[in-house]
Amino acid sequence: MRDYVYSEQYIDFGDLGLLTAYEQTSRNVAGYKLIHRPYKPLNRYRLYYLPNDPWEEFDLYDDFSPNLTSEQQANFDDLKAQMESLVTVARRTVKAVSPPRAR
Repeated sequence: MRDYVYSEQYIDFGDLGLLTAYEQTSRNVAGYKLIHRPYKPLNRYRLYYLPNDPWEEFDLYDDFSPNLTSEQQANFDDLKAQMESLVTVARRTVKAVSPPRAR
């Protein structure tokens, strides 16, 4: 069994003249799920505890005034670090296999 599950979602609304949406999600075996939308101006995180909130209705994390319990904060930090490490590895891999751009 894996300790983490990670996913990315891209939604391109280019034909409608809207911004492209991008979302990263990471979940751990403790039941916490962290969602990150890393595009501006809405660079924000959402944290859910799925055993008590399976429909993701109650965001535990407030970007402007985070007030988490020590357990919630530890899971937030753990999921965020896991997410950042995977994104860093993916960026390195893309740079390694991408052909050089013509100038």
